[in-house]
Amino acid sequence: MPSKSSVTKSVTLCSSPDDVVWERVAKLASVYSSQDDLVRERTCAKHLDISHRTLEEWRRKGIVPYLRITSRSIRYRLADVLQALRDNCGQEVKK
Repeated sequence: MPSKSSVTKSVTLCSSPDDVVWERVAKLASVYSSQDDLVRERTCAKHLDISHRTLEEWRRKGIVPYLRITSRSIRYRLADVLQALRDNCGQEVKK
């Protein structure tokens, strides 16, 4: 039986450009007037229909750039989130 450290898991951000993720991205973009708007973590996750923990994991792995406002306050620039999804769609990310 392999040890826990030798088992790696991966997650795919989206399977194809036609995936439901793009509908979520469009929804997120339509809520804000400018792509320079800063979005709260939970709000961003809600519009992408993912858990805030998933978004936190993407942030930790460097997939999605972020701004730390205070020690407990994180914001995402909408343009950065959209670009990160475009760049990483279909790619597996080690968990």
